[in-house]
Amino acid sequence: MPNWVMNELTCIFQTKEELDTFKNKANTEGLYNSFFPMPSVLEGTRCPDISVEKLILEYNQETNSTSMGLTEIINSNHPRFSDLAKNALKNQQAFIETGYHDWYSWNLTNWGVKWDAVRCTSKELSDFNTLVYTFDSPWGTPEHFVRQLSSLYPDATFELVSGSIENDTHYEFTCCDGNFE
Repeated sequence: MPNWVMNELTCIFQTKEELDTFKNKANTEGLYNSFFPMPSVLEGTRCPDISVEKLILEYNQETNSTSMGLTEIINSNHPRFSDLAKNALKNQQAFIETGYHDWYSWNLTNWGVKWDAVRCTSKELSDFNTLVYTFDSPWGTPEHFVRQLSSLYPDATFELVSGSIENDTHYEFTCCDGNFE
């Protein structure tokens, strides 16, 4: 079970139109994913990535064979190695399409945390063209997500206050036009 980090993200827009556009795109059931969706090819990938060479070597040693590739191992229907080979093949395909072997690496790079926001709620301050999101994130602060939001909405200001009792952390920053303070 992760140490949850509490977050409050304040999104301040210049115009009502900008606010409405943002609000219509945001989904509290998958906040990060609603703006920066994880490519579907990464779903179900295995983390950490499986070393193909090591897998083939272990398979050949255990079965006294000379398999040269993942397809041969998959087709062998070996109780342990066939599934591992399928996972390795899936990870290779994901890397070809995205540059990432697995969902975990992609999430850390694009969101800054392992999983999407949970227990997310929002409150609109329409007189100020402002939305405030409160949510939890696992083990860390979704800094990469906020920085990318700021690049997507360069006229807006994003302020994040983040903290965790378990991690003994408190973190605050502001992003405007992709710039981090």
